[in-house]
Amino acid sequence: MEGSIVRRVIPSDNSCLFNAVGYVMDRDRNKAPELRQMSPAEGAPEEFDQTIFSVQRDGTVGPAERLALNLVKDQQRKRSYTDTANFTLRCGVCQIGVIGQKEAVEHAQATGHVNFQEYK
Repeated sequence: MEGSIVRRVIPSDNSCLFNAVGYVMDRDRNKAPELRQMSPAEGAPEEFDQTIFSVQRDGTVGPAERLALNLVKDQQRKRSYTDTANFTLRCGVCQIGVIGQKEAVEHAQATGHVNFQEYK
């Protein structure tokens, strides 16, 4: 399977999945309001169409899933995204380390410190 992938950055604004789908389908990065109205559609099947995505014996959906997993691993290695649940942050005021957005918010609420830097 030959081809290429173009990575497009979609703002992380709580509508990113809808805007990403809108971009893929219509080249429009602002489809979230329209797509949110369509999801979930009444009467939509609970399972996806296996004639489009055949399920393998191991539970995967075949070569496309393997390619996607390889892409994700490559992006993780390049640190091309931020895992807000598990990233490591250091408070710029008191230098305490926290893990994830939840701990950062808790620290900010308890101390008033809002200057954080990500570190490995």
